[in-house]
Amino acid sequence: VDPGSDMNVVVTSRRWPFGEQEQIKSLTVPSTRSHVDTKIAGRQLKIRWEAPTATAWWRQGEVRVDMVASGRR
Repeated sequence: VDPGSDMNVVVTSRRWPFGEQEQIKSLTVPSTRSHVDTKIAGRQLKIRWEAPTATAWWRQGEVRVDMVASGRR
């Protein structure tokens, strides 16, 4: 078990339901950070957490997402 490894977060968005995935953002979160700031636009978001190795160990707390309405409605 590797408690000091980084975590990869992949965020994808869609502008319309069943539409093509438009934006894909991949972020690397070091084990020393408690949060990551990013900006992505779309009506639907998908967030995926990935461990870089099979022995990586992470403890995920509360997931918080701040959203703001903008443009194209």
